[in-house]
Amino acid sequence: MSQAYQQLVVDEAAQELLTINTHRGRFKVKRLAFGISAAPGLFQRVMETVLQGIPGVVVYLDDILVVGSIRKEHNKRLRLALSRLQSAGLRLRKDKCMIGQTQVTFLAHLLSSKGIQPLTDKVAAIQKVHVPKGPEDVKVCCSIMVDSCQVWPR
Repeated sequence: MSQAYQQLVVDEAAQELLTINTHRGRFKVKRLAFGISAAPGLFQRVMETVLQGIPGVVVYLDDILVVGSIRKEHNKRLRLALSRLQSAGLRLRKDKCMIGQTQVTFLAHLLSSKGIQPLTDKVAAIQKVHVPKGPEDVKVCCSIMVDSCQVWPR
């Protein structure tokens, strides 16, 4: 999508809560901005609501996957998804749209007619992870984890 979060207009109450205070004065936010901790969850919910009920459509934030077992089915689902996005006033970036692909990388997996497969570079990275060889390695690993975690008293 094109500037995904900024496409969502926030209501008056949210504008008051999201007001930015700067050395040049206060500015009301009229659209959902990056950096707001709740923005991803809000955006995901909007996208799921807009595209709900369309079989073969999966959405993860601003990534939308439309699948069909035959071209006619795919095109029908794609038209419906595009129609819903347009009705909601959401815009896509033409240069980021890939239509009619036989395989696609989505959420770090390769999706194709063969099914879902992990990406080879992701598998290679996991295989290169250091495996502890003895108690000393485990102690070092555990102390790093403890140092980076906050320990609560019992």
